[in-house]
Parts: sequence; structure tokens; C-alpha cells
Amino acid sequence: MLFRLLFALLITFGCFGQTLLRVDQYVTTERSDKRRTTPTSDVSFQQNLFGKVGMFAWGQASPTYRQTYAGASYQFTSWLQAGVGGGIEQADSMARLGSFLYMSKGTNSFSCLYENGGSGPWHSAVYNHRIAKGRFGVGIFNQTRMGTGPRAEVNFGPIKVWTAPLWENGGHNVRYGVRYTYLKSGR
Repeated sequence: MLFRLLFALLITFGCFGQTLLRVDQYVTTERSDKRRTTPTSDVSFQQNLFGKVGMFAWGQASPTYRQTYAGASYQFTSWLQAGVGGGIEQADSMARLGSFLYMSKGTNSFSCLYENGGSGPWHSAVYNHRIAKGRFGVGIFNQTRMGTGPRAEVNFGPIKVWTAPLWENGGHNVRYGVRYTYLKSGR
């Protein structure tokens, strides 16, 4: 259902302004005794509506958890964008607030997500430095209940393959995935 809604948004708004659609497929192997491995899918959509104002929608699905939210975004400068929205999650209290901050200048970028709601506060932050004409990236990844660690990526045009070994409280987790990005500019 979520993926159909985001696809409909892409078709509806795709002919106006700048459109960004990202699909992330990633796997997390946790440090627990059972070394649980969880596949997850994220879909995000951003659309420039007019001037510096835009909208976004985001959804996430794994075998044990689902959430989605949408809201407004604002492009403060050519290198700084932020957004905030509301939605629902699979938890006792379904209300969820989500926000993002994205900064990109030269070969450096930083993105941060912050959420709060029924399952509690959560954040994810990624710093990336592109090298070798953007073909590779190295940086740092941090996420609630996962930890902090180095992050590496390889770019194949619109497809990005990445990995991050993470450390938290003396244990380690591993996250790796693939991202597909569709970007359409112009009116």
C-alpha cells in the first residue's frame, strides 16, 4: 500500500519542479546472542512544489515493524534543506513525528533523521566524503540502539552499495545495503 502511494505521488508530481525518489534495501545483523539479521526497505519521496517549499513522504517496512509519515520541507540555501512531518507507526501509540536535515557542500554531505512517537525517540546520522570523482565515499554512521562506526560506499550511477560496522556498549552490529536514487530536475 505504502509503495503504491509513493509511486502515485511520483507520477502525480513528477512533471513539476524537482522530484527525488529513493529506495533503500538494507540488512542489519545485531550483536545479540542469536545474531538476528533483519532485512528492511525504506522508500522516500521529495517534491519541490514552489520556490523553496516542498513536500516529502517516507515509509519503512521490515518483518517486525512498519512506519510512514509525510510533511513539508524547506530549502534554506543551495546546501541546506530541512523538513518535518507526521504519520503513524506500528506501536502501542501509533502517532509518529519525523524530521530531517540535509547539508551538502562540495565533496561533503551530512544527513540526520530524528523521530519520536509511540516507540520512543530515534535518530540516524550519516556524514559522507566523496572521493575519486564521487565513485567512492567514506564517512561515519550513527544510529539509536545500533551504535557508531565507519561507513563506506561505492557509487554506480543511480545505484549506491554501502556498509557500516557499528559499535555500541562493547558489542558490534553490521549494516549493509543498496540505494537506488531517481532524480528529475526542471519544469
